[in-house]
Amino acid sequence: MRAGIVRARLWRPVPSVARRVSTLPTASRHPPSSVPLQITADVPIPPSFADKLVASSVWLRDACPCPLCVTPSSGQKTFATFDIPPAIRPHRVHIASDFSLHVTWTPDVPAAPATHTSVFPAAYLSALRLRHPADSAASFRAPRRAVDLLLWDAARIARHVRRIPYADFLHDAAALHAGLLDLEALGLLFITHVPRDAESVVRIGTRINALQETFYGRAWDVVSKPHAENVAYTAGFLGLHQDMLYVRQPPRIQLLHCLDNSCRGGASLFSDAKHAAQLLLDSPAAHVRRAVDLLAELCVRYHYAAPPFLYRNAWPVLELTPERRLMDVWWSPPFQAPNPPVDPRAAGLTTREAEERSREWLQAMRMLRELIEREDHVYETKLEAGECVVFDNRRVLHARRAFDTATGKRWLRGTYISDEDFRSRMQSVPADVVAEYGRQKGLEVLREEVCVEGGRTALEYFQGP
Repeated sequence: MRAGIVRARLWRPVPSVARRVSTLPTASRHPPSSVPLQITADVPIPPSFADKLVASSVWLRDACPCPLCVTPSSGQKTFATFDIPPAIRPHRVHIASDFSLHVTWTPDVPAAPATHTSVFPAAYLSALRLRHPADSAASFRAPRRAVDLLLWDAARIARHVRRIPYADFLHDAAALHAGLLDLEALGLLFITHVPRDAESVVRIGTRINALQETFYGRAWDVVSKPHAENVAYTAGFLGLHQDMLYVRQPPRIQLLHCLDNSCRGGASLFSDAKHAAQLLLDSPAAHVRRAVDLLAELCVRYHYAAPPFLYRNAWPVLELTPERRLMDVWWSPPFQAPNPPVDPRAAGLTTREAEERSREWLQAMRMLRELIEREDHVYETKLEAGECVVFDNRRVLHARRAFDTATGKRWLRGTYISDEDFRSRMQSVPADVVAEYGRQKGLEVLREEVCVEGGRTALEYFQGP
């Protein structure tokens, strides 16, 4: 049943909306038609909807998801944005009982048939965010986290860390989703009863997503050997660190499958770098705030120099938002390159001033190290054969105690998953699973969900305030 016909003029000027839409080609280059647009509906339309149709015709037409405009099998567009006529406007608009929006256009894309109708499901419209464009390329590139971080010390992670049987992780969706959410919230997870073969770690990794191949290979062995090209391949103590900070895209997820750990020693250590950094950020003391500033400004040089390979990069220890909120921590002393940190202010400083900043920076590094290595902040466990530890390499620092090869063997096999591939996989976790996980852990759910209520989702993109 038709609930009503509303007459509205396209592009009624609404200043607050105009500020939020980055480009309005139809509005700015072609004045709005004075001919009223008929909008029919199968559901009641709020009175406030009248005379407030403010979405951009070009960008709404560009977003048409129908099979003529987007190839169903590939998800790729069949036309280019610049194929859309600049003077395009809606010809007919209908709001269906499920709050989907049905639009015919005049003039339409030249290749479109005369019968073409754009159908926008309510949830799709909400996801488009046409009135809330990304304010930077970076904000568009990075999907939001599903849940907030659960920062931890040794006692807290001991209570929360999950151990999932290998078969469950590979074949049970609920177990996989729980593991993925743990990796996002806690950054640490163990898989148990893993078959002792070289491909098991690959099977676990590809259950999450594609593996990040590096010069170490698709998967690699961690065993002690003479003349090792990496400190990890020795039997000595290896301090808390992140892997591969000498490349531009360090791995996000690291997996280490224990095939043998029969020797004396060789325990694994883990520390939440973001927990330590947040303790610094939360301090009101002036000298600590100064330390945080230096850790965010100066960049540590990292390198890997073992012919034929040479990699180098530089990172600030702390990456902060303009509001001083923590984004990332970069910490890998074993792979630090020679020379002082890169100081963006060095050009304007005297030699004495530069040396003083360097001295202050070293003191700030010691402050953070004390928090990272504090005994009650470090979780220690000795991996057993058949266990695989999975952790967030960009957050959870890992270390290893020395071990004695005369008393047995220590053999781990590892692989990586990139940040983009992990983020992509996280988007597949169902919304209700994310919400329940957040409720159980007492964490804020950060993923933006679609809520269709009273037709608002379908309509609000076409309304002024």
